[in-house]
Amino acid sequence: MRMKKRIITQERILLLQRYLRKNGKLPSFRELGVLLGFKSPNASARFYRAIEQAGYIRRDGTKLISTSLLAGFKCYSSISAGFPSPAEDELCDVISLEEYLIGNNESVFLVKVSGDSMIGAGIMPGDIIIVNRGADPISNDIVVAEVDGEWTLKYFIRTKHGVILRAANDSYPDILPKNELRIGGVVTGVVRRYYGGTRES
Repeated sequence: MRMKKRIITQERILLLQRYLRKNGKLPSFRELGVLLGFKSPNASARFYRAIEQAGYIRRDGTKLISTSLLAGFKCYSSISAGFPSPAEDELCDVISLEEYLIGNNESVFLVKVSGDSMIGAGIMPGDIIIVNRGADPISNDIVVAEVDGEWTLKYFIRTKHGVILRAANDSYPDILPKNELRIGGVVTGVVRRYYGGTRES
């Protein structure tokens, strides 16, 4: 008996991922046929049905939307940050950076950092911080705070005498709020580009 050819292959998924990252949307049936070499729109429809069942895409009414399984990036098991070691080939997950860093949280917002007061915490000028405005800060959290009418990024330190906002740079003194202190959110992540963008001085 003749074996039925697999419609979902790694090569096709990779081609679709590249198209999605370049164009920001899934291809039409005709575009998919050109991309993957299908001879008819029916073949494209069968392929979309197959990857929908496999969890790569989902339907929102009549619209097809990619899931993190398709839009995500391969995450391998580990890499040595000390002495060089052979690269690990074991794939541990496929992740969406948006879901990994932010999640499905409407209270999350992004802020571009200026200044060097938090360099000791690994937050550099030009970095993008991920802030959750719905989180309640605990001592040693990094927070975005409004102090006496001015916004700042600092460690949140709670003492028996009140709250201290502390920099991660010895050049900056502690801030002891005199009047009003409003916490805009807790920092949950940092995004930095090492290539393809310019850094602020």
